[in-house]
Amino acid sequence: MADGSFVSPLGPGLAKLLELFGTRLAEVKFPDVDATLLATDADAARQSATDVAAARSAHLAAEAALATAEAALVERERALLLRAQRALAYARVFAADDAQLRAELDRIALPSTESGTSEATTRSLPGITFRKRARPRKPRGETQLPSASQELAQACAPEAARSTA
Repeated sequence: MADGSFVSPLGPGLAKLLELFGTRLAEVKFPDVDATLLATDADAARQSATDVAAARSAHLAAEAALATAEAALVERERALLLRAQRALAYARVFAADDAQLRAELDRIALPSTESGTSEATTRSLPGITFRKRARPRKPRGETQLPSASQELAQACAPEAARSTA
């Protein structure tokens, strides 16, 4: 390991020691420690760091793929539920003259789409059209209550100014 390019998570001290054992201390041997053993350990650590980075990248990619798949599942389940609710409603109208079929349909309970389904999400579902259901706005009356600042100004005004107003 002649190049000092090893960046250690243990800090710059290890990199400097590896550099010294790769150059000036290359011929020095201690029990269980020499330049070759240190270089081998450094290469193994480099490979492990590379493996960890690759695994981390794969993990992040897998998490992103999982999140995408889960979002698709939620949307498809919502679409299915909305279509199933329409099917049930149509079937109930169709079964108006068939008491047995109507009884079977009445025993079917589907979950509500109210919880967790935003209007923007349900309006973008393919093949399903929606109409806006809302109460008409109340007409605004001409009489408005005075604001707090108007009341305060009138209360603080001299008596003569209030009598002319």
